[in-house]
Amino acid sequence: MNWSDTNYLIYQKLSKIYNLLEEIYPWAAPYLLFSYNQVPKHLVHYNLGYNQIWKPVMFYLCNVDKFTIEKPKLFDSRIIFKDKKIDYIIPNLDKLKAKDIKNFPPIQISTWKGKTSFIIDGMHRAYIAKTLKEPIMCIEFKSHSYNNHPNNKKIIKLAKDIKNISNSLFKRN
Repeated sequence: MNWSDTNYLIYQKLSKIYNLLEEIYPWAAPYLLFSYNQVPKHLVHYNLGYNQIWKPVMFYLCNVDKFTIEKPKLFDSRIIFKDKKIDYIIPNLDKLKAKDIKNFPPIQISTWKGKTSFIIDGMHRAYIAKTLKEPIMCIEFKSHSYNNHPNNKKIIKLAKDIKNISNSLFKRN
């Protein structure tokens, strides 16, 4: 199988996963769509975050029954940057106000045993909120929050298929 056939097969399986997740979390569809459009490009480009994006997403999908996706809620952005020194150059940062942050789309975070492990989407928005000392809306992919939805088995099978395809393609573990 050549690269374009394999890539198409991965996209097909990701699309099926997206539809199954949408059935479980219909309110999360716009946030899932962003993530699943971004995931495949990280498969082959280490500099685009293979380890930071692809591996955690595959971990989540292979263990979807051990996670829940929480509805948007206000989140204290300072928690994310607690032990990290991160500086972004944000043009016009001094002109942004709290009301601007309220108009931002929610950031997406992954938590592990109640602690934020990483930001899936929205690092710049979280940085702006932290700088302005404002909370920001957040979608949480919460670990150790078990669910037994019937779609989980299908998602896990598709995710393992994708993982096997990508591992065989690149001889990865």
